[in-house]
Formats: sequence, C-alpha cells, structure tokens
Amino acid sequence: MLSQDAKPIKQGWVLKKAGSGFLAQWKTKYLVLCPYRDSDLQLLVFDQRDTSKPPKHRIILSEARIDAHGQMGAFKLLAKGATPFTISGNGRKFYFATHTKIELDDWMQYFEIKRRPRQATQSENWDTRSVYSVATEYQHDDDCVSVVSGMTRMTTNTRYEDDVKSAVSNVDTLSFYADPILTPYELSLMGDTQKDKELKRRTPVVKPHYNQWNEKYQQLLSAKCITEEASLQKDIQLVEFIGDFQEVASFHAKNMIDEYHIGLSNSYPLKDLQCHKDGMTLRFACNYDEMKPADVDTNHCRASDELRAVNAVTQAIAETLDQSKSLHTLLMALVDYKGFRVICYADIGNATNMQVIHDLNPRRLKIDEKACELTNAIGQFYNLQSHTVQVNQDRRVRVYLAANAEIHMDRHSNQLYLTSLRDMFPIDHYTNEDHLGQVNPEHRLRPEFLRVYQGNVCADGLLPASGASRAEKEENDAQVIKAGRFLRETWIPSFIQSLDAMEVRPFDSYSLTLEMHKRGVNVRYLGLICHKSSIPFIRNICLIEMVARTAKHVFRTRLREAILHFKSVGATNIDAEMRGYGASFFSSVLGVGDKTKHMFESRLRPLLVKKFGYPINWRQFTGINKHALFHAMQYHCGVIFDDSMDYDFDVSIPVERFLGFQHRVKTLQGTPRDVSRTGLKEEERLAYMLQRHFKMLGSKSKLVPSNLSAQYLTTVAAYFNSTNRYEEARLYAQAACSIANKNHIVSSLASAQHLDALAGLQSTTMGGPDPTILSIYRQALLVGQWHWGQDSLMSMCLHDKMSLIYHKAKDTKQALEHHKMSLEIAEKSLGKTHFITAGYLTRAGCYLSNLGFIEEAILHLTQAAEVFTSLQASPSLIAEVHYYFADCLSARGDIDGAIHHAQKCRKIRERIYGLSDPRVMDSCRQTAKMILAPFQDYKGVLTPPMKQAYREAIQCHEKVFRYLQSKKKGKLNKRGTIRKAPVQEKELLLTCGPLVQSPFGWAPPLSASLLHKLTKEIVSMKLNLADAPRIREIIRMFRVKGPEIFDAEEAKQTILRMAAVSPSVYLDDIFHRINHNDTSAVNELAMVMTLTERETVGIAQ
Repeated sequence: MLSQDAKPIKQGWVLKKAGSGFLAQWKTKYLVLCPYRDSDLQLLVFDQRDTSKPPKHRIILSEARIDAHGQMGAFKLLAKGATPFTISGNGRKFYFATHTKIELDDWMQYFEIKRRPRQATQSENWDTRSVYSVATEYQHDDDCVSVVSGMTRMTTNTRYEDDVKSAVSNVDTLSFYADPILTPYELSLMGDTQKDKELKRRTPVVKPHYNQWNEKYQQLLSAKCITEEASLQKDIQLVEFIGDFQEVASFHAKNMIDEYHIGLSNSYPLKDLQCHKDGMTLRFACNYDEMKPADVDTNHCRASDELRAVNAVTQAIAETLDQSKSLHTLLMALVDYKGFRVICYADIGNATNMQVIHDLNPRRLKIDEKACELTNAIGQFYNLQSHTVQVNQDRRVRVYLAANAEIHMDRHSNQLYLTSLRDMFPIDHYTNEDHLGQVNPEHRLRPEFLRVYQGNVCADGLLPASGASRAEKEENDAQVIKAGRFLRETWIPSFIQSLDAMEVRPFDSYSLTLEMHKRGVNVRYLGLICHKSSIPFIRNICLIEMVARTAKHVFRTRLREAILHFKSVGATNIDAEMRGYGASFFSSVLGVGDKTKHMFESRLRPLLVKKFGYPINWRQFTGINKHALFHAMQYHCGVIFDDSMDYDFDVSIPVERFLGFQHRVKTLQGTPRDVSRTGLKEEERLAYMLQRHFKMLGSKSKLVPSNLSAQYLTTVAAYFNSTNRYEEARLYAQAACSIANKNHIVSSLASAQHLDALAGLQSTTMGGPDPTILSIYRQALLVGQWHWGQDSLMSMCLHDKMSLIYHKAKDTKQALEHHKMSLEIAEKSLGKTHFITAGYLTRAGCYLSNLGFIEEAILHLTQAAEVFTSLQASPSLIAEVHYYFADCLSARGDIDGAIHHAQKCRKIRERIYGLSDPRVMDSCRQTAKMILAPFQDYKGVLTPPMKQAYREAIQCHEKVFRYLQSKKKGKLNKRGTIRKAPVQEKELLLTCGPLVQSPFGWAPPLSASLLHKLTKEIVSMKLNLADAPRIREIIRMFRVKGPEIFDAEEAKQTILRMAAVSPSVYLDDIFHRINHNDTSAVNELAMVMTLTERETVGIAQ
C-alpha cells in the first residue's frame, strides 16, 4: 500500500498490456509516482484508484530503463491516438500506453527530471523557491474565493478517507474515461468547510514546473488528436491548465490591487501599470488615477472584447483546416476585484524575441501577406467577408479579419501569434442610426450569432477600413446593416418566442444571460426582450438583470473613487470603510424611502435607459422582486453578504451583514467539443461536462460552496432521476443542496431533485410520503418563494413533484390538491393560454376522472384542447387530450363521442409514431374497447353496424398482435415501453411544468400473456363474422359436440402456424380451404375453436 509518508508526486490512469500473442489485451491501471528512500523514486501500479491496498507492481526508477517508443510490434492492439512507452525493471519489461501524446510527455517530464539528479545553479534555485512559495500562498489563501483550477492532479489521502468511511456511499459516481470526477467521499464533503480544510491539510499539494506558461499552453494547443476520445481528453487537459494559470493569476491580481489601494508596491512593483510574476505579466486595464469613468468603462469593454475574440480564434483554429494551425493565441485572463480590472498574460518573451511581421497601422506599417492569408480559415469559420484595405496611396492588402489585427513572430520558436483582436467582429448597427457618426464601435456582433448567420459580413464594416473603393465600402457596410437588422427583427424575436414557450427555461437572471450568449444575443438587448416577452416571469428576470448590471456600474465607479481618495490621503486601513460603504449602497438600492427613490431617479434610471434602451419607471422598479435582485447584485458587484433569509426589504436599511469582496475571473474556455455530434451516450456527455467544470475549479475550490457547481450537480441528479437510478440521484442532489447558498434558487432546484430521488427510493408508498420528503419539500418551497415570491415557477415545479409523489402513494385526492396549486400558479405566471398551462389542465382532467368527477374532468380537457389547438401545438399533445377525452366520455356513457376521440388519437399517433410504438398500441386497444363497449353483452343476431364494429376491432387487435410478436422476436424494446429520449441539459434544470402525458401511465407494459387474450378475442369475433352457411354450420356443430382430444404435436403446429401470421389471416385461410372441400381445414378449425373457446384442452398422451 501507499504509506502516509510517501506523498504522491504524480498519478493517473494508463493502459497496461497483459498477456502475449493472441491472448494479449490492454487493461486500465492506476500509476502513482512517489518518493523512495533518499532521492530515488518508485512507480506503483494499482488495479484500482484505491491506493490503500498493496500495489500490483513496484518499480524503482533508478534501477529501470524507460523507453518512450518501445517496440511498435508489441502495440498492435492499441486504439488510435494512444501513445506507448515501456519500462524495463524488476527483471521484466512493462508495456504501458497513455491515451494521448500530451499525457506521455507529462509523465516523461517527471521521469526524466527525477531520474537525472543534477546540481542547480543559484539562480535556478531562486526560481524554484519563488514558484513554490507562491503556490503555497495561494493554495492556503482562505480569503481568496477562487473560481478556477489548481495545478495539482492529486487525489485525496486514502488514510483520511478511511477515518470517515461511514460518510462515503458505495454508489459508483460519474467517471471520465475511467477517471472518477468526484468520488462518493468528495460528494459527501460538499459544502462542509471544516472537513474540506482538514482534507486539504492532509492532501499533498505538489506543483509541476509551470514557470513557462506559454510554452506548455502552445504545446497543448498544437497536439494532434486522431480519435474523438483523444480530442475530449485534450480539451480536459487544456481547461485544467487554463485553470492552473488563472488560479495563480487571480491570486497575484488580487494582491496587486490591494497594494495599489494603499499606495504600496513592495511585492508588485509597477512599471507602466504592469508587473511580472511567475512567468506572467499583470497589467491594469487602464490608468485609474487619471481616466474618467466613461474611459474606464471603454477600456474594460475592450479587454472583454479581446478575450472573447481570443476564445473565438482558439476555437476556430482547433476546428478548421491545417492551414491555420501555424497560428497561435495568447493565454490570458481578466480579474475584476473592488472595481478594478487586471489583465493577465502568459509571458511570450521580451521585445527582442517578438517581432511584428504584420501590422497595417500607418505609423508602424508591416505587411506580410503570406502570414495574413493564414487567417482566411478563421474568417470563413465565422462567415467574415474578406476585404481590401488601402494602406497607402500605392498599396492595397486583402485581409480576412479586422484591419487592425496584428501578427507577431517568436524568433526562437518561429511561432506566429495573432493579437489585437478586439475589433475582430463586425459592428452591431442599429436601424435608427442613419450615418456613421452614430455608430458605436463598442457594440459588436457575437461570434455565436455569426456562426449561424446565413451570410458573409465584413469585420470592418461601417469603419474607414471597410474597403479600398467606394463600391466595396458600400457593399460591406450594407452587409453589416443587414446582419444587424436580421439579429433584431428575426433572430431575437425567435429567441423571445422560445423563452415564452418555455423551450428555454432560465431560473434566474444569470442563467438567462448564459442562454442569450449561447444563441449569440448581446446583453444590451435585455430591454428589447423585456419589452416583447409576454411572460411576466421573463420580464421580471430581464428587469432584475438590467438593474443589477446598472447598479454594478454605479457601485464600481463609486468604489474606485473612494479607494483612490483613501490612497491620495495615505490611508492604510480602509477595510471597515469599504464594508460600510458596500452595505450602505445595497440598502440604497434595495430598501424603501426617499434615499432609494433618489438613487433610482438620479443614477439608476438614466444609466439603465442609456445602456439598455428600456424606459423603466418607479412603479416597475418597486415591483421588482428584491430578493432575486439582491442575489444578482452580489454576483455582479463582486461582494458577499450573509447567507440567510432574515433580510427584510420593506425597510430603509434592509442589508447590513456585509462579509467582504469577491473577485471574478474571466478566462479562456479551451476547445470545447460539441458532444451532441459525437457518439457519446448521455451519461458520457454529462461526465464530460462535469469534468470540464471541476477541472476549471481546481483542488482549492472543488468542494467549497458554489451555486454554479450546485447547478452542474443538479443537472446530473436530474439525469439519474430520469433513468430511475435514484441512489446516484440522491447522492448528487444532496451534494448540490450542501454546496448551494441556502437562500438561492439553485438550492430549491437541488431539493426538487432530492425529492424525486427519495420518492424513488421509498420502499413502500401506501402510507404516504416519508416525513423526510415532506420536510425537504417545505424547505425547498420556502427558499423558492423567498427568492421569487409565492407564484414562482419554482413553487409550481415543487407542487407538481409532490403531486406525483402522492399519486405514487395512491392518494389521488392529495395529488389533485397539490396539482391544483401548480395549475393556479401556471395560470397567473404563464397565462391561461400557455401550453404548460394546457399540460396542467390535461393532467388535472386525469386526476378528476380517476376520482369520479367526470364533468369537471371533461371541462378541463376541453380547455386544454382549445389551448393546444389555438397554439398549433404538436400533434402528439393534441393526441393525448383525445385519448383522455375518450375515457371520460365513455365513463359518462357517450360511447359515440368516446369512439370519435379514440379514433382521432389512434390516427394521429399512427401518423407521427408509426406502427412500432407502444403509444399506438395503447390507442389501438382503447379504440377496440370503445367500439365493442355497446355490444359487450349482446347475444343476438349481428346487425351491419355490429359487423362493421367487429371488423374495426379486429384490425386494432391485429396491430397489437403483430407488435407483440415482433417484440417477442427481439425486434423491439423488451419491456414494450418507450425508450426515453436523451435528456437535454436545458430540460433538466428547471423542468417547471408537467409532462402532458397522464400520470396513470399511457403506455403500460404489454405482457406476453396478452397474446393469448387477443387471440381468443380475434377468433371469437372472426367466427361470429363468418357468413358462408357451410362454415356457420360447422361452427355450430363443433360447439354442440363438445371438446375433442388432439395430438400434442398437431396442436403445437396449429398454434405456431396461427402465430406466424395472425389469427385473422389464419382463419381466413381455413375458411377458404373449407369452401374448397379441404377436410383437413375442418379439423384445424375444430382445433382452433377448442384452443380458444375452452378453458381446458385435451391433449393425447
């Protein structure tokens, strides 16, 4: 086993060859590299990640030989992309392989450094101490609220895990290619700060030598991946490295700003507003001592545009052809703290190393058309139109991005770096701007929109560099105007429509902005969305986000002014004043009284109209949900208040418990893969999503409270609930509840999934929900109502979940009561003509019908049908309403109406689902039942309408019979139920509103015993429909004669022949043969009648 003193240096999953020849196979092993004796190292090989057990092999590196290539013939069975290496030691040769070449290079770096001891120079020792001292500081900086990853890949100490084994579940958690993302033990620690600190104290923190950030980053970006698996793993390693960078950068930026506040520069000496630390350059976004607030905002906006463009170019390089692979981008991050912004770059060398080879600025003109052509693929990726730039009187240059983009070359590596990208995307032109003087160059189209826009747009449109000739300029300017008009008149209205239809379901203002950015909609269009949305909940979210962002601008401006004032007078202890100012500002926005009204009229309202173009009034402002606004302001302003629900926003000073400032980091996103286009299963997609998030967080912030982490864990819990894996769902939901703020809506979302999991795990439901379930429901409801009010969609969702839990407990009355509460909220918050409201009406009709309130059930179903029809809803929804209508009308005695709705439902389902769907089979059974209901006890002569009814019923039964036969042969889902469609992430978070389908199960499993019942019914009706006198006489004779004894083999063959086709087809063949005097057909008919009409059948022994 791994001793407590042997702290791991590196560990991870690899492949190891077992066996030889045709018996050879590659198995996953876990390697741990740790110290051995004095200065040696040992490599331990484990079968599992549990290092508390003895290792399978132990290799002393000083006695081993490592070959990074090995004999290629020994690696024939490896998958593409895997990179082999061999280690010879202990008298044998071990064959290993990593999943990517990047992983092998990482392992070899440790092997070579540790196996080759050397004497370091004094300067090298100083560098090592510097890096490690910084790493130790920011790893233990408890005041630093990090949102990024640490540099280590170490796992928890297994000895410490054994001490709290009782807290660890035995349930398997999500893994990304055999690497657990969060162990059950880590999930149990979520939100427990004391245990988290103890875990960090006992967990070894080892930092690799990442002093050369840029070199390692470019190496990761340039790695070629042959397989999709290698691409996914490359992306995970890339975001982990980016997290390493930004964690160090945020630590330095925070301290740099703090020293700047008090006028000191001991640790961070500034030269031209920047300093160098640990292989990175940190620079203030502007000169805050001299610039006006408007200029500060402009510089902040430009920095954000640069980061967005670098992200976009990195993604384009990763997905375009090889012609753009020789271009590189910078590793950077933006850190906002106390109103200041620091831009952090990885050092790429000094001015003597970097040479500008392409720059169209007339004052430093450098032209390299060959290098510029490399950007062509990037421009095509974002539908950017190439254009000609007149650089001087005699020279024109064709460019593919913005004219001010620059290309630098590193003299040492000959790598080309694409920089100055902030103007890469075209200007977003407003239709009411009639001339160039009104164009705002800070308003740009988003790359997500350009990717889906069906047209080419010039990056320099509406700017002097948009073309070399007048005709070209006019054409390029017209392209930009057309794109902006399409965004506002077509694209944004379609997004609003999806919001109103709840196809996109944001649960707070932050999630709304994420959805906007995913679809390429700028935040400045919040006012347009608020104006055109018909849903009060969406309008409220938009107002909250607009006010919060406006308040952020005012708060940061005032905060900077106050800090600069303290700096000018030499104050050194300003924390108390800053905390008091923060609490006072929040009270002036969130409270009541003249002070709040003055803040709104003088500062918030004018700025909000300027930023968003929305004319908000005092009545609208006072109607905003202050609890949700409180959370949004904390996020945007970068402050933390006490996590409780004791705030009273009906007083002049509602908030006082100001805890401190929190820095925010904007960073690169790596090269995320579109997993929807891969062959990954839904669980593997979720694992990739979860791994990306927590690799970004790092070891320091992995287990600390975070609403964003809780959101991801809630998504996973919802997936496990949807697949009936309730134990896993409970584990992730509990972790989400523990890590979320107790007064935030995410906590209520996590509790909703916890409810589902506990209800699924409840062994018996006849006594009603477990008291724990009721307690969680009440607490979640309290949080949801605190955040959004009594009529919130979260409350609607929780009532709906409790309704289903009571239905599962066979308490339909309580289920209806909770469902009515959901229906009332839907009518108030979404409107009576919304399709979710129609879904609640449909389900209410099901409950009422089950309780015997048929007339009321029919009324609800009628309203639902009217709403669905007016909205031109999906035919599948309308079919469901017809299905329940048929049951209700049948119970009322209106058989003709029931048959009409049953037939309509069946025809719609057959058209959209085909004949191999259990929903269609359920409709066929319902239709047959309705058709035969009037003649159930009839014993007389068949009339023409009865004969027609029998024929239709036989047709329905025949379809079900063939379906069951196909299922029996393995052509369909064995259970006969519908396979659930892949659950999309957007559907997992809020899930407000029920499924339209009945809670009583519209597609019950079709058992094999149903075949015998269908056969008897089909044969009975077929015999009654026999018209030929001879056949009718034979049937009458056999019924009078009584049962006969048949040979077992003969009876078996008859059954097989009848099952091979169908009872109806088989009887038609018998009738045909009887009419042609085939005596064997008479015997077969007798056997069929005996097998289907008798309770017992005599078989000859």
